[in-house]
Amino acid sequence: MKFPEADRFGSFPLIPYRFMPPISKILVFLPDLLGDVVIGTPVYRAIREHFGPKARVVGVMRQHLFGLFGGSDWFDELWPFRSIRNEERLGMIEMMRRIRAGRFELALMMSDSIRAALACKFAGVPRRIGYGRYGRDWALNEIVPQPKDGSGRLRTEPLVHYYLRLAGHLSTLPGFGDLRASRIGSHATSSKSARSLRSFMKLELGTLPEDEEDADELLKRWGIRNDRRIVFLHSSGFFGTSRRWPEAYLAVLSQMIVDRLGHDVVILNAPGDEDVVERIVDSTHRDRVFSIYLRNYGVAKALLKRGRLMVSTDSGLARVAQAVGLPIICLYGPSDPLRGANPAAREEILSLECDCQGCEQRHCPKGHTACMNDLFPERVFYQVEKRLGDKRKAA
Repeated sequence: MKFPEADRFGSFPLIPYRFMPPISKILVFLPDLLGDVVIGTPVYRAIREHFGPKARVVGVMRQHLFGLFGGSDWFDELWPFRSIRNEERLGMIEMMRRIRAGRFELALMMSDSIRAALACKFAGVPRRIGYGRYGRDWALNEIVPQPKDGSGRLRTEPLVHYYLRLAGHLSTLPGFGDLRASRIGSHATSSKSARSLRSFMKLELGTLPEDEEDADELLKRWGIRNDRRIVFLHSSGFFGTSRRWPEAYLAVLSQMIVDRLGHDVVILNAPGDEDVVERIVDSTHRDRVFSIYLRNYGVAKALLKRGRLMVSTDSGLARVAQAVGLPIICLYGPSDPLRGANPAAREEILSLECDCQGCEQRHCPKGHTACMNDLFPERVFYQVEKRLGDKRKAA
């Protein structure tokens, strides 16, 4: 699969920036999902670098994801935007009051929420920038165009391009028309500008000293080695059953990694998967296979930094791993690999390229989930072994 030749991140606004007063108060509505929030980190970094340390930048996001930004200085404040059904009206009114009191000059809508656009419009934010999707065009006054294919449909593109185009509208990034790569995730290019742009696209998350200490304590408490000989496995059913890799395959892969490569295996729990993961650990009959439920994203980042490799389905935790520098092998079934593509990421893609791949369905409409069930553990282990080398278990 080819990595697409990208267009410019955005167009120039109607009023040249040199004729506009300097912007010092920026409001950013972040995406809703864990992985999308992480994929947007190049935008947060670019905004801070462009507007400088004296600007007030406030991020609005789901509160349970606040821990992602411990150790990063892109936001001066983080505000929770309530999404509980019986609190929507209260949350909306409170958000409008906060925005109006903050006297923000610019709001960047990385979320597709119409409520976010309405809150900024009614709060009087003068510049409201975003994509004109889901009927919210009238609530924005600077609509960023999206690329379309020959038939006029929106073109499928990597999410990092999707978000960086918004930053490009602020003129914070150069164009990247010269970027070409032979495969998704490839670093090979002879273009100096492309190398520079890969640095812009790099996912990044920092950590706090206390999270580092908690991660060390967690490994010690569970008896997991802390010499980076750890392989993390993750197969989340959060999106639906179609993305889940079979339990038996995870168990077999865990046994092969422990027995043949001498690494500890840590299977990461996702909400609702606790019983599944415990069954997998029990079925391996290996004392070097562990399960951990990460409730704190600050500790999760620090823990992932202590690993050597992660094998995961397309999930938010896989993007967190990328952002802390952990190489990943990502198993794609119903999700389109192009959406998560990033030339700056240390990611290897495994997929069967079925005719129905990229259906994005929560449950397989054909009832067989062949895109995941036919991706056998022996094939995955071959790639793991290539990454780690044929290292035998230490005596």
